[in-house]
Amino acid sequence: MARKPMAWIVSILAAVLVLAAAVPAGATGEPLDITTAALAVGEVDASYSQTLAASGGVAPYTWSLVAGSLPAGLTLNASTGVIAGTPTGAGDSAFTVEVVDAETTATTQALSIAVASAVAVGTSTLPDGTLNAAYSQALTVSGGVAPYVWSLASGTLPVGLTLNAASGTIAGTSTATGTSTFTVRVTDDIGGQATQALTLTIAAAATTLTITTLELPKASVGFAYSQSLNATGGVAPLTWSLVAGSLPAGLSLNSGTGVIAGTPTAAGMAVFAVKVTDTASASTARILFMNVKNSDTTTDKPKRDKNAEFEDRVYVACDVSIDAHPAMGTLCSLYMGDKLGGVARPIIGRVILKLADRAELKQSKDERTDHEREIRAKAKSDAKLGKDIAHEIRAEAKADAKSRKDVTKTVKKLNTHADFGSAVANSTMSLDHDDDEFDHEDHEVEHDEDGEHDENDEDDEHDEHETEDDD
Repeated sequence: MARKPMAWIVSILAAVLVLAAAVPAGATGEPLDITTAALAVGEVDASYSQTLAASGGVAPYTWSLVAGSLPAGLTLNASTGVIAGTPTGAGDSAFTVEVVDAETTATTQALSIAVASAVAVGTSTLPDGTLNAAYSQALTVSGGVAPYVWSLASGTLPVGLTLNAASGTIAGTSTATGTSTFTVRVTDDIGGQATQALTLTIAAAATTLTITTLELPKASVGFAYSQSLNATGGVAPLTWSLVAGSLPAGLSLNSGTGVIAGTPTAAGMAVFAVKVTDTASASTARILFMNVKNSDTTTDKPKRDKNAEFEDRVYVACDVSIDAHPAMGTLCSLYMGDKLGGVARPIIGRVILKLADRAELKQSKDERTDHEREIRAKAKSDAKLGKDIAHEIRAEAKADAKSRKDVTKTVKKLNTHADFGSAVANSTMSLDHDDDEFDHEDHEVEHDEDGEHDENDEDDEHDEHETEDDD
């Protein structure tokens, strides 16, 4: 009885050995199947390798392509099932692979490979930065497979700036001026890389944009003319334009260079306003004059109508600087409405020009000081002329008392504006004095810089008091 169990075990082992001998080597007993359902994305000029997988059947397996085609640059290894190589062109490729086992059992699978274009840095230039000002500029990328990782391949960024690895943004606040040259690298999700050399300049803060051309030389009919307008400050490049009035016939303004050039075709005085704008959208304007003479010196030179020229200046100032001061709208309406008397009209016109010069044209303090010194010097050099003008104003005021009352009412009304009164008191605007062939023009005499009056100043003040007493 003790030997029966041992015999039973021997019988089972013998049956297993018989069955094992009947199954081919490598057989699993499962049907042959391709388990690879999708393939990774490839990239032009980037190494690619994907292994096809199968299960069941009897190993070894043999792989082949039975339909379609692989992307250019890739091949299929028949024994290992590895698709490898370096794609040479972007696009999608659809194909069918077949696997055959040792017993010639076969099965197929439809697959596709998408090949992306090579990764590339899209940013080739960077805008300049400003010292101690916030800076932010995102680098761009094309091709490849997201997500991307940015890094600095060589060189250094300006002091205070950093490169964000995930977003590719160069940002920060630079604390030193200068130009930095560096190379950035971008790496995509499948290892594709691209680099780009860049330069970034940090400049000092731009100064206020100012037109430095105060007057233009005379031109002659029939003779070529060329004069460059100049400006300081702002962020180059600058753009010039004509915003009011018109240039003499035959001349034009180059918007890029600021050069007024051409050949004048008619004599006369032109009044116009030019504006300059920088790349940061800052702008400023200035009223200018140009006298065009007759080229024939034997004929009488054209006489300038001072009143007409004065009106031209006022109209241009109202056109360019109507929003420069709260009082400008009222003043310009009064002046253009012909509601003022003979005394009030030139006074209001001078106030308009003064406000336009102060608020719209943004003349620098040094230029304004020099200009006022010239006016005071010229007025003091001809005290008698100033007295004569004062007497004429008094005579006209007495003859037109109603007009003076209108002026008083207008001034009282407009004095509600914060700086209108001081604008009237300090008005030093005058007609252009570039043509020494014409008559002297009116200038108001102001205090010297040391605060003292000269004898001519005292005479003018005395005349003004007499006029008020007469009223």
